[in-house]
Amino acid sequence: MYVEAEPTYGEGNIEFFAVKESERGKGLGGQLLAVGLNWLFIFDTIDIITLCVNSSNEKAIRLYEQVGFKRKHELSFFTKEIEIDV
Repeated sequence: MYVEAEPTYGEGNIEFFAVKESERGKGLGGQLLAVGLNWLFIFDTIDIITLCVNSSNEKAIRLYEQVGFKRKHELSFFTKEIEIDV
């Protein structure tokens, strides 16, 4: 997990949040999220915290909603394969 604070702009961001597959279901995600949020709460000027999650990751979405996050946007992800002639 990467947590970034931008207190000048009133923003916090949580990125690259993951729990190893074999360790899921043990409450570690909630504990890890609490650590990140508690660190962001140190900054009294931060009034919004954002994070992104794959829209198919229902367990993560449920965790985020349980602690008060609300869905704001859904993003599309695009890829383009590039063929290289050798």
